[in-house]
Amino acid sequence: MSPLVLYILAGIVLISVLAYFLQEKFIFKPEKLKADFKFVYDIPFREYFFEVEPGVRINGLHFHRENATGLILYFHGNSRSIKGWAKYATDFFISITMMLYW
Repeated sequence: MSPLVLYILAGIVLISVLAYFLQEKFIFKPEKLKADFKFVYDIPFREYFFEVEPGVRINGLHFHRENATGLILYFHGNSRSIKGWAKYATDFFISITMMLYW
């Protein structure tokens, strides 16, 4: 094999190994809110906390209304926090209940 092919293969292997070990930094970019962060919205909601394992808590927002005709359970994904996603709850707030979880 020529040295050029070996360098290309070595470069591919190096990039693959680096991508494997650094993939969480590329994919997951959470925004960590302080433990005492208070959500403030114009529509009624409740905040729930879930301890998924010792020392690890996630929270969810439940936008509720009386006599709702449906429910949307929305998982916003792997980036940022739920503080900015709740503005979309008003788009659906006519006759449903919406829950956002992080």
